[in-house]
Amino acid sequence: MQQIKDLINGRLKKAIDDSAVALSIDMYTEDFPKKAYLNVHETWVERKLQHAVLAVQQFGTDMHATINISTAINAILMETRDFSDNVGAVNEL
Repeated sequence: MQQIKDLINGRLKKAIDDSAVALSIDMYTEDFPKKAYLNVHETWVERKLQHAVLAVQQFGTDMHATINISTAINAILMETRDFSDNVGAVNEL
């Protein structure tokens, strides 16, 4: 898994440095048994449109309040790469 993260980080480094990456977040709920999921992915252009899924995980039983969502997103970003300088942007949702 770390090899995949390193590969994605290497390909994204220039786009991130140029602030040319779109971060997309989706939440959805499975009908039965009503489980919520969080999907975080990035899109960028590298000669052609590229896409990487950072995480798809069960959101758990926490309320879907902004603070809980941003905390989960920040944890995913911190796990996948060093976003320590940019975490505030996610908290401004």
